[in-house]
Amino acid sequence: MKNTRHTGKRPAWLTRLRRVRHANDGVWGKWQPLVQRELAHGIGTLMFAWTRIEVVNPEILRWCMTPGHGVLVLCWHNRTLVPLNFFRNRGAYALISHSRDGNLQGAIFRRFGWNVVRGSSDRDGVAALRQLVRVIKRGDTVGLTPDGPRGPREVVQLGAALIQRLARCPVVPVGVAFSRRLTLATWDRYQLPMPGSRAVLYFDQPTLPDTLVDLDIESTRRALEERLHSANEKAERIALHGHGDCPAPM
Repeated sequence: MKNTRHTGKRPAWLTRLRRVRHANDGVWGKWQPLVQRELAHGIGTLMFAWTRIEVVNPEILRWCMTPGHGVLVLCWHNRTLVPLNFFRNRGAYALISHSRDGNLQGAIFRRFGWNVVRGSSDRDGVAALRQLVRVIKRGDTVGLTPDGPRGPREVVQLGAALIQRLARCPVVPVGVAFSRRLTLATWDRYQLPMPGSRAVLYFDQPTLPDTLVDLDIESTRRALEERLHSANEKAERIALHGHGDCPAPM
């Protein structure tokens, strides 16, 4: 009778199985970022294609994208899908955090033709803010989610106010709303447009530097937060009640 007593030696079949699994993990680990980036790009592009875009105050959009103005554009973290597509390949800059999720997000933004500056509030934050200030001062446009990367949701953090104060730049709040949407169970309750829905991009009037010069940093933060809430409320009303101004310029 064959001796089946345990000898402490790993069976050959188990060794071969683990080698195959580790080899597959290595292959997937190499290709995973590329697959995720292209998948996100494809899904984002498809959702943008099936959404009817309406821009309110397109003259402000054109002003933002005119080289030499140096503008800070604000949008909540949970409504970035349409602006991400809409500003593709227009030379805009975005701040992406130094995190595991930030690595993928940065790759996605680059895939959509954005310039990316890496940094966050707890690592390389000061260097990133300084770089964004230099970008604005030379006349480029910076898009910022002022409640990212971890929230609280729809609360402007001090970083946005600091950038404005250091760059002495105009700030344009952009409200985004969908006539029909899917809300994900994420910290920011990320919003996605349903097929055939309408997306409203409300470019509110710029907050000019002279109107903020006498405010302290906390008052500036609150002012930017109020303006961004107001822009989104206006976008929501238009998306739900159909009082839009004009179609998106091509």
